[in-house]
Amino acid sequence: MERIHAKHRERMRRRFAERGLDGFADHEALELLLFYAIPRRNVNGTAHELLNRFGSLYRVFEADQAELAGVDGVGPASATLIKLVPELFRRYALSKTGSALTLDDLERIGGYLVNYYVGETREKVNVLLFDANLKMIENVTIHEGAATSSDVNPERIAEAVFSRRASAFILAHNHPGGSAEPSGSDLALTRRVFEAFMNFNITMREHVIVSDGEFRGILADSLDPGTEIL
Repeated sequence: MERIHAKHRERMRRRFAERGLDGFADHEALELLLFYAIPRRNVNGTAHELLNRFGSLYRVFEADQAELAGVDGVGPASATLIKLVPELFRRYALSKTGSALTLDDLERIGGYLVNYYVGETREKVNVLLFDANLKMIENVTIHEGAATSSDVNPERIAEAVFSRRASAFILAHNHPGGSAEPSGSDLALTRRVFEAFMNFNITMREHVIVSDGEFRGILADSLDPGTEIL
């Protein structure tokens, strides 16, 4: 039986080497991944169990690590490997685009933020800081978890902006498992932050919401019609 499993694994690896994951079913992609955490055992059933438990491939990768480890046949090592996949993709995507971000390319910034929030299951609020040449200095996380006006306020943002001597910034946060539609509190916060920085030579250029692979800028929606946005 062990020899049969070894030949099956070799065939799967050869398929991947020749065509990538094209032609693989979701359970086969998971099975191939599990080969590297579970040696010498049939993991086909485990792959099916993961999909049955969580409902889809992307929900498997977004599942809590402890929940993954509790699935029959998975365990801590496999759960770590599964959670590593979206984190590695996120790191790859950010490495590819982050260093070249400029403030005058909002579409690219939106794409960067979509990649940044991949796999995030909690709300996270960030400030992207830019220098006088419009190049990004740093992406600073100012809050994690459900945000309230006391958690995210102009003072907290000002601390990040002034300590890095930024000339402009973009506010961003995600809506895990929701939509990119802004809430009333999102719009109110955006307006408050924009107005707080009007007296300084520092510009809030956008507030971006990311959800389910999409992004939306809400600054214009937050302000009175005709308000000048640099």
